[in-house]
Amino acid sequence: MSIETERLILRKPVIEDFAGYWLMKNDPMATMYTGGITPYTYEERYKIFQEEWVDSGQNSEFTVIEKESTMYIGYCGIRYCDVMGENELLYGLCPNSWNKGYGYEAAKAVLDYGFSVLKLACIAAAVNPQNSYSEKILAKLGMNYAGELAMPGMEKLQKYVLDVEQYNQRRV
Repeated sequence: MSIETERLILRKPVIEDFAGYWLMKNDPMATMYTGGITPYTYEERYKIFQEEWVDSGQNSEFTVIEKESTMYIGYCGIRYCDVMGENELLYGLCPNSWNKGYGYEAAKAVLDYGFSVLKLACIAAAVNPQNSYSEKILAKLGMNYAGELAMPGMEKLQKYVLDVEQYNQRRV
């Protein structure tokens, strides 16, 4: 399963993606708004990546590859979030991929997939209120502010939602 956009390929994660993922999870800039640098050792994070991303059978979490360079630039997908009680849009990009519109491009493709293929009724997102770039992406996607959210181990977050009816109205 893969999704192609104009500049990106979103595909099922493979173990070879771990090197890029590990670097991103240990980059203070990349993790500034997502809980900070991973608390896990290389071996622990490798096992988690293998189980949750590669072997899970989830077709709604993708590795993001820049078409032009074929480089790993991050991840984007949908995963059920127990804290929100909803399917959550999640994404993270390596800092060298920021300010190129890739976050929006990948998130839009995943939202399209979530509503069109997975037939989800609603997709939520959580963002640190200091992360103005992600807030702009969520607004551009048509997601609506739905209040504050407390996530364990993180500052208060802002919750955004988009339901399938709103999504379909935006596509017309």
